Amino acid sequence: MTQSRASERMQSEGNTGGSGERRKKYPIRCVECGKREVHRAIVDQEVQRNHDGRVYELVVEHLPVTKCDACGSVFFTQGSDERITAGLREHLGLLTPERIRSNLQALRLTQKDAAARLGVAPETLSRWVCGVIIQSRAMDNLLRVFFAYPELRQKLTGPQQDRSFGEAVTLGAGQGALPSPNSAGDTARYRMLQKHGLASISETLAQRIRERGSVFAPAA
Repeated sequence: MTQSRASERMQSEGNTGGSGERRKKYPIRCVECGKREVHRAIVDQEVQRNHDGRVYELVVEHLPVTKCDACGSVFFTQGSDERITAGLREHLGLLTPERIRSNLQALRLTQKDAAARLGVAPETLSRWVCGVIIQSRAMDNLLRVFFAYPELRQKLTGPQQDRSFGEAVTLGAGQGALPSPNSAGDTARYRMLQKHGLASISETLAQRIRERGSVFAPAA
């Protein structure tokens, strides 16, 4: 069973596969059973990780760990954490650090400029790009639409952007306030509009019903 505190203690004793860790010859002593039987290992490990306030369970294949041959204890390392983070990002279908970095380069945006336009701290964007932390689903969606739509990038200009942008809903083609003609419930909507004194809108709806030849069309 993997124990985070024990893993931290094991990491402090020597290089356990992560970058920048002090090197030491294996085997090393197990903090669980006390025997010098801990070796590097590659395992398929079930892990739990929290993201956006939800706990996810996933199996990370080919996970670099250290393992005690005597008692079977498995210890996570810095390399383990990096692999688990990458596995969780893949499981959630979020943009990878490499993709974020390449998209910023394609747009010729510095991380500082992009962070200002997205409304996040430069340090936060840097952590996404370096893979230190995983962006939330909401921020991943923002990154995706920012990369996908030039018109959005033109609007999101940072602190000086138009404050009225997005205050009101902009309806696209075919998304008017009236329901589609001849749809179920047209007559009920017509009567509701009349009841509330919305004569001009109710007459418009009635005209649209008549033009489509609805059997529910009111008399002219």
